[in-house]
Amino acid sequence: MVENGNFKRQHWLLVFFFFVITLGIYVPFWYKKIKKVADALGTTYRLNGMLINVLLIVVVAEILLRFITDFFLENMPLLWLGTLFFTQILGLVFVILNIVLAFKVKDILDEHYNKTLNKNISFSGVATFFFTIVYLQYKLNKILEAP
Repeated sequence: MVENGNFKRQHWLLVFFFFVITLGIYVPFWYKKIKKVADALGTTYRLNGMLINVLLIVVVAEILLRFITDFFLENMPLLWLGTLFFTQILGLVFVILNIVLAFKVKDILDEHYNKTLNKNISFSGVATFFFTIVYLQYKLNKILEAP
């Protein structure tokens, strides 16, 4: 992901695989890796480290609550329902934070490669919205492959 202070190529399918296998815990770690390089680019946009940490806390809390809900609260319907509702809220917060951070990375990459380096690289807002870190890693790979 990051090598010698520069972005490193990582296959987008591997990013997707890590996202699925870790139940989303990989996402904040991906942003932390990107933040190291992105902050050194000198763009006007910055990744907020606190948002990345909140994202990590939210995804871990959601996984733990889902585990507790599924295995320990089956016979307590009211508590089960309340916990299930709270996990849904945490899931929504995770999605929103992930999208916000993805667009921030998109803005950083757009400013650095298109405004600073005068390259003509298009970044899709729709793909960023739906595929977040998988799309961004795909675009980084394309940028790194270019001469």
